[in-house]
Amino acid sequence: GACHTPRNAFGAERTGAAHLAGGVAEGWDAPALTALSQAPIPWSEDELYTYLRTGQSRYHGVAAGPMAPVVQQLANVPDSDIRAMAIYLASMNNAPGKAEEQALATKLETLTLDRTLTRGMAGERIFNGACAVCHAVGGPELFGARPSLALNTNVHAATPDNLIQVILHGILKPAVTDLGYMPAFKGSMNDAQIADLVAYTRRQFAPDKPGWANVEATVARLRKVTVH
Repeated sequence: GACHTPRNAFGAERTGAAHLAGGVAEGWDAPALTALSQAPIPWSEDELYTYLRTGQSRYHGVAAGPMAPVVQQLANVPDSDIRAMAIYLASMNNAPGKAEEQALATKLETLTLDRTLTRGMAGERIFNGACAVCHAVGGPELFGARPSLALNTNVHAATPDNLIQVILHGILKPAVTDLGYMPAFKGSMNDAQIADLVAYTRRQFAPDKPGWANVEATVARLRKVTVH
């Protein structure tokens, strides 16, 4: 609740319908955990359990930023407690059944195979050079996981902040060592290049969502944020 709930002008957590409706943690957006979530596939009990236990979910992505150490600490919590948390959080979502979940994932990933959506975009070359080896749909699994950008909550979010954060700072200390790591591109890409990459990723992997505004300015702002 401390991270995933918005706060009032005095810094206190808001209550009622605002509880777990999304907040901010160390410069990262902490997404809503209720039906207000913008995840393309609603969180189910099993996916919540898997994410909290292993640091990744096939239908949502990998724990990064301030969420990674949370998962690391949860390694000391019994499975029964993790399952109880998953049951509680899943009760706030209209989660699909397993068959529907898989069908929706297949549909979303199939849409991203249409390269006419992004042909000629400046970020395409950057993505192919820096990201495709780990994130292209249908490729082999590398480094313990192959997060699908078509299903990733950050790519479908209302703001580009978390996607920019993970591109800038990578995932150098994954929640679970089996996941491997993602390199940081803060030192090898300038603001314009990251903005082009973010715009391409949004258009290619969330084609039903509008493009983000003022991306380069957001990159410049987040570049100054200290990541612990």
